[in-house]
Order: sequence, then C-alpha cells, then structure tokens
Amino acid sequence: MAYAVADLTAGDIPAALERLDPLAKANDAYGMAFQALALGLNGRLSERDTVLRRLPSGEPGLDGFLKALGQGQTVPALPQERTSNEQRR
Repeated sequence: MAYAVADLTAGDIPAALERLDPLAKANDAYGMAFQALALGLNGRLSERDTVLRRLPSGEPGLDGFLKALGQGQTVPALPQERTSNEQRR
C-alpha cells in the first residue's frame, strides 16, 4: 500500500494501479478505495464508480476517506475566477 501511495504522490498512476490490483482483487477495502482514487485521477470514472460500489461496508476510517473523495456529500463548486478587470479593482 505504501508503495502505491508513493506512486500516486509521484504521479505514476499506472504503477499505483498495478500495485493496488492484487489488493482490490482480494476485496481489501483500503486497496479498493485507493484503487478508486487512482482510477479517478486517471479519468477512468466508470471503473472508479464500479470499484466504489463493490467496497465492503463497516471498515473503520473508510467513511472519512470516501468523504475526501467526494462520496456521500456534495462537493462545493469552486468559485469562478475573477477577470483581470475585477482583479484590478
């Protein structure tokens, strides 16, 4: 798991996914959650959603991780960027 997190931190998503695959196949909740994160970062949203639906319930700490991924809550919209004219005021 630590190597996969290091891969994600370094931006090497394919390497992270390769490391997380055995954990996800074994239904390891945290492996699956990090796999969902990596899939989302890689733009593979339908695969991410499939993994999230398969996540086992009742894992301590997993709810917080999922909230950080934007699951189970509404993610607030980002404020619009100000135009250059608005920034000068």
